[in-house]
Order: sequence, then structure tokens, then C-alpha cells
Amino acid sequence: MLRRLIQLTSLCTTFAVLCTNAWGQELASVDDSCGSYWVYIGTLTGQGIVGARFDEATGQLTSIGLVAAMTRPTWLTVHPKLPVLYSVSDPGNTIASSLYSFAQDPVTGALTVKNTVLSGGYGATHLAADQELQSLFVANYGSGQVSWLSILKDGSLGTLVSMATDYGTGPSPRQAAPHAHSVPSIPQSASC
Repeated sequence: MLRRLIQLTSLCTTFAVLCTNAWGQELASVDDSCGSYWVYIGTLTGQGIVGARFDEATGQLTSIGLVAAMTRPTWLTVHPKLPVLYSVSDPGNTIASSLYSFAQDPVTGALTVKNTVLSGGYGATHLAADQELQSLFVANYGSGQVSWLSILKDGSLGTLVSMATDYGTGPSPRQAAPHAHSVPSIPQSASC
């Protein structure tokens, strides 16, 4: 189980950071003194996901190189409790996107593909894992849809549960169709 997750994003890069010695701890007992983290970097360009080790004490980030060869892993996120990393594989806004689940080795940082499924749309651009629903939500920018997939007990991705497609246009010519940008997951306990 994870004690700490940090997700940072920029225009063309996404980072998922996992505490290396946190397995077996409840999320409720967050401890920021973990000290060492695996950092996974997905980009719009490049050959796939790159791994690195971050030492909190020294501030040093040491690359371990390519850990998963794949097309355009533009968004990464982690399972709320298991050492599993999820990634989109976005070949473009007019081609069906794939989603990957990876088992993470907490000692070496290596990633092993658990399974791959289709995102339910084109141009997948954002993921959100929901522990309460055991689900992964996907924003498909290119096709303007949001997809809901089940997450199996081992962290693998299950079937497509539901999909919602938006409609309409915007005031700009480039807004001829809807473009889903994000799909945040808010726990029910956080609602008003």
C-alpha cells in the first residue's frame, strides 16, 4: 500500500512518484519521512516510460533508464494501495488509445505489464483511480468521452463499465467538438 503519492504534470510530461518502502502501510498513516522514491516519467515524445530514483535527503535524481517501451505515455497514475502504475498510450486524437497496468518492483523499480485494455475512446489524456469504486476513470480528449473501467483485485484493468460522450461546440473553430481534459475522482465521504 502506498503511504505517499505525488503527481506532477507539465505541458508534455507527467510524473508518478512512489515511496519505495511504503508497501504494507495504510494510506491514512501518511509518513513524509520515506526518504527514497521511484519516479516514473511519461512524455509526449520519446520511447516510453523512464524510471529514476529520488533520494529525498540529497535531492539527487538517478535515472534507471527506460522501464516500459510504449507509444506516448502522456499520463500516469498509481493504484491507491497496490504497487501498480497505470498509463495511457495515446497514439493521437483519431486513433483508439490503450491503457496499461504495470506491476512495480519496489526494489529495482522495474515495471512489468499486467495487462492492456482499450480506453473506450481516442486521445486519452487523463486518468484517475478511485479506491472506493475499484475503478479507473479516463478522459478521452480526441473523442470527447469519459470512460469508466473496473480495477480487479490484483490491480489489473477490467472491463469497460460505462462511457459518457459529451456533445456541442465552442466559440472557436478548433472547438468543433467536445474535448474531455480531465476526470477527477472525488471520494463520496468528501461530498457535501
